Amino acid sequence: MSSFKYKKVKDYKVEVRTKTNVSIASIERDVDGYFYFWMDESINGAWTSNTLREIANKLDELNKEWDTTIKREFSGEK
Repeated sequence: MSSFKYKKVKDYKVEVRTKTNVSIASIERDVDGYFYFWMDESINGAWTSNTLREIANKLDELNKEWDTTIKREFSGEK
């Protein structure tokens, strides 16, 4: 069960919200083509390993296609 709601707002940006619809972070595509997690600076507190794992899994999901493309390009396959 997800701790967050993920809302794609642009091709390069996903909002991360709590179940009560509070924005806590964004996931944004950087210049290297990969998505990165950006925490809202006003958020304080500790995070459990399960919560961090959920965020990491979402990043892996968003980066999967690009990562496959990069690996293929650098391996010489077409």
